[in-house]
Amino acid sequence: MEIQLNIHMSSQFNVVFTKAMNQTLEILIKRYGAVMTLNQLAIALDRKPEGLRMSLLAGKEPWARELSARKIYVGRRMYFPVDVVAALLMGALRREDRA
Repeated sequence: MEIQLNIHMSSQFNVVFTKAMNQTLEILIKRYGAVMTLNQLAIALDRKPEGLRMSLLAGKEPWARELSARKIYVGRRMYFPVDVVAALLMGALRREDRA
């Protein structure tokens, strides 16, 4: 019975998490469109654009590496897909194992 209860709670959590993720994604799409500029991303993350740029270039943190790996360049401009940003905000981006 305990195993079934844990499975039920896990699926319930997935439903709630998926709903929250979809709401976050909808908000970002309404506000920014399909992609975000570095300045828009800095606003969403409450960071200074230059500090964010340096964090992305250094790539010391897992979230910075994930964002850098998924950024899109159009000419010299850097864009970030809103679905990736929503995943970052919800904590759903892949995490590295900690030793």
